[in-house]
Amino acid sequence: VKNREAKEKARGGTKFQKEVFAVAQVNGIEKFADKIICGDSGEVLRKIPTGSIDIIITSPPYNFGLEYKNDEKNDAIHWDEYFKKIDIIWKECVRVLKPGGRLCLNVQPLFSDYIPTHHLMSKQLLNHGLIWKGEILWEKNNYNCKYTAWGSWKSPSMPYLKYTWEFVEVFSKDTHKKVGDSSRADITGDEFKKWVYAKWSIAPVPTIVPER
Repeated sequence: VKNREAKEKARGGTKFQKEVFAVAQVNGIEKFADKIICGDSGEVLRKIPTGSIDIIITSPPYNFGLEYKNDEKNDAIHWDEYFKKIDIIWKECVRVLKPGGRLCLNVQPLFSDYIPTHHLMSKQLLNHGLIWKGEILWEKNNYNCKYTAWGSWKSPSMPYLKYTWEFVEVFSKDTHKKVGDSSRADITGDEFKKWVYAKWSIAPVPTIVPER
């Protein structure tokens, strides 16, 4: 492609997003460090100082009627209300992230309601000014035998697509580059090459996922 850089800039993508070197606000974050805080994320996030978080890893509620032990919260509300509540959470997430901080969203499309949750939530985060960095396909190989590949057994009238994977949408704040001290990097070359591969085949809920 001739004049590649000029054409990329003309398209208006985020590749040439200006790097941000603003000093993050960290006053008060120490009291939250190394603790498990159980509570409503909308309320807890408001207590977190602005620009104090390096990375957020989250998987929002499914909203399809799950019942949780000792929890009376409704997991089956109208989708309009659901996304309105989620959007409030995103606003707080963006506020607490440092410049260059990352947000990793683990989400699966809701096949039962035909809601493309990963697309809709990604759009919300983009509207709040985050930069989309990429999408990881997390193959879980957890085929659920409670439903079949066909909405009507052996009839092609309304087929269900079987999702054995979930998405991990990765975003950054203000800039693609996370500024830091490269001498403190603690991963090997082989780990780096393996971890940037955008398809994972990892068993559900292991500790290796947040590590990556």
